[in-house]
Amino acid sequence: MAHIAYCPSGVEALAAAAFADVYLAVYDDALSKNAKGALGAFQKNATGLPESAFDAASIKNAWGYQFGRMPEPAWLIDVSCKGEAPKYGGTARSLGMRIAVVDDDGYPENDLVPALRGPIVVGGKSFRPDKDERALLERHGKALLKRSKDAPLPIAKVVAFIDKWS
Repeated sequence: MAHIAYCPSGVEALAAAAFADVYLAVYDDALSKNAKGALGAFQKNATGLPESAFDAASIKNAWGYQFGRMPEPAWLIDVSCKGEAPKYGGTARSLGMRIAVVDDDGYPENDLVPALRGPIVVGGKSFRPDKDERALLERHGKALLKRSKDAPLPIAKVVAFIDKWS
């Protein structure tokens, strides 16, 4: 990822445009109890999505995100800061759907956004962060979390932050 900043300006702009739907989903909270229940129901009732490549098996393994703001569509790079050290979790595609979640008192929480695990696909090519990129994301995970403001960070901003800090 960090190598994009060193491309000639025209190539850099093309790379940024091509990856405009790629975001870093960095978080330090687990899904709420009710969001976990909603995700479980979504997975259990998986039948596949019509007119898509998402089959029931993929949906049964869906991840869920509960951000205040979630871009759609989005390819997501998952980094959890729940433990002592940030941890890369993988990549996924949000489904462009939201599941309303309410707390035990009936007040709305952030919607649950299901995402299916798999590589990021841009221009017909598959991408996943390599070992060095995953290490950078983990090393800077907590600093990136502070900048996320309850929403996934566009990957262009992530690259800019990491380049500035490295």
